[in-house]
Amino acid sequence: MMLRTYKYRLYPTHAQGRQLDFLLWQGRNVYNAALEQRIAVYEETGQGVSYPQQWTHFRDERRANPATLGQLNATSMQQLLRRLDKAFKSFFRRLKAGETPGFPRFKDRYRFNSLEYRYGDRCKLRFDDRDRALFYVQNVGEVKVKYHRPVPDDTVINHVILKRSNRKWYVCLQVERPDPVVHDHPGPAVGIDMGLHSLLALSDGATVDNPRWLRASLAQLRVAQRRLSRRKKGSHRRRKAAAQVARLHERIANQRRDFWHKLTCDLVDTFGLIALEDLKLKFMTA
Repeated sequence: MMLRTYKYRLYPTHAQGRQLDFLLWQGRNVYNAALEQRIAVYEETGQGVSYPQQWTHFRDERRANPATLGQLNATSMQQLLRRLDKAFKSFFRRLKAGETPGFPRFKDRYRFNSLEYRYGDRCKLRFDDRDRALFYVQNVGEVKVKYHRPVPDDTVINHVILKRSNRKWYVCLQVERPDPVVHDHPGPAVGIDMGLHSLLALSDGATVDNPRWLRASLAQLRVAQRRLSRRKKGSHRRRKAAAQVARLHERIANQRRDFWHKLTCDLVDTFGLIALEDLKLKFMTA
């Protein structure tokens, strides 16, 4: 079995968008409060706090505050606490390995942008009588979905991530599906290596140039970032300038993603066997 993720754009109404923002805010509050609790308990007792202990505490808080924490899905709250627990385990593991990891830090509203759900636990994809896709989220309702590609019938949806990016909402469906059947391809074999002066170097002598999307947009980005730095913190004009910078970065990321999708599709259609060198890129780019 293999895991794949299908990402779709959501189009919430104004009221639904406000509720989604509220849920994200509550999720961030839970994460930061759990981190604060771990720090406080350690400073007071010298002992750590486990995930089960934190879940018991925040479960009771959720029941006692139905208008705030109670709006957050129970599974989402569990995933937030697991996310923090994983961050601490990773921190201590790297510390023991002799590295210098950063301590888990509090999340501001710009660094916290997703909530996780278990599919079927008060969140589900369905189609109306006009075959339009809708995604139901607990305490939000049914949200319109840009269902641009169908989820295959032989898959099982296990995990859901609601994500906000540049004032847009997306739903990511993590599915489990059988391994694909490998068919014989009449095309030739090719080896691909990272190029020193080009993006990729193929064993047949061909090279793929790096389009350098960031460099192409650098002039616009500089102007936008200078405009942002001149704006007063907390002002409406600063938020507008920050949104423009975010849109430029989003466009660059989309250009890169589109380029790689088209390139890999072309390689798969052309060659019957593709071999990649196992490189440690971290050491090559250091």
